[in-house]
Amino acid sequence: MRLKDSIVINASPNKVWKYVGSPDRWGLFHAKVDGCELISGQGGRLGSVYTIGFRMGAKTTPTRCEIVDMQPGAMIQVRSTDVDPSQPGASATLTYELDDLGSRTRVRERVEFFVPGVNVVFRVIIWLISRFGRPQGETTLGKLKRMAEEG
Repeated sequence: MRLKDSIVINASPNKVWKYVGSPDRWGLFHAKVDGCELISGQGGRLGSVYTIGFRMGAKTTPTRCEIVDMQPGAMIQVRSTDVDPSQPGASATLTYELDDLGSRTRVRERVEFFVPGVNVVFRVIIWLISRFGRPQGETTLGKLKRMAEEG
């Protein structure tokens, strides 16, 4: 299952990258991130491994994540393969891509979940809810926009 969102921010890519360029800063704007700790490697670099707490309802689940692809200033991709211990083979990938629009930046967020055994009907229902449902409160990219524009 793949969820996508994008937003245009009235700030330079360098300013936006300061927020999205390393998972240890995602808790500042990401609605589901509740804490991040560097486990190995130098932070904010390809191969760096983190434990990131992801909130699902009232519960926070610590998840081991690794930066698997990165183009500094333009793209970061983090993958977790221990999303759900009860679902062997389940994984999640979170990607932020930045497009330079001069004095503005387009940020694209993509979340991909792979959970073996989840039927197609359930996947369609989740997609419909994510596509047409109304989020409660400020969205992740909305908060990122506000923070980057306010400085």
